[in-house]
Amino acid sequence: MNQMSVATFDTLAAVRNLEKAGMGTSQAEAVTETIRVAVFQGVATKEDIAELRSDVKADIAELRSEIGELRAETKADIGGLRAEMKEEIGGLRVEMKAETGGLRVDLEKLRADLTWRMVLIMGTMLGLFTALDRLFLN
Repeated sequence: MNQMSVATFDTLAAVRNLEKAGMGTSQAEAVTETIRVAVFQGVATKEDIAELRSDVKADIAELRSEIGELRAETKADIGGLRAEMKEEIGGLRVEMKAETGGLRVDLEKLRADLTWRMVLIMGTMLGLFTALDRLFLN
């Protein structure tokens, strides 16, 4: 246990010194009391320190409790956000699948149309070559 030094003021010695200097007893006592009050007025007592320590401990406990509540709220908020994000991502996946399916259908239609056009172009070219062959070679 730490030993604290305690400031002391010997009021009896102070009164005697003032009396030796020629001051009356009542005046010496009044001056000594005034000095004692001035010196020790702002000095904390053990009780003051114990009360302050108790208040600080209570404040720390309250802060710890509030921090715990904030942690719980934050975890709940994060959990809620995760759930919302999963739901949103799921919705986006469904939309993308639907959109992709539609694009595949469109691509198949284009492919069929291009194939048909290529057949027509090839047929036309074959017809032209046949006509040119008959015209020039026969």
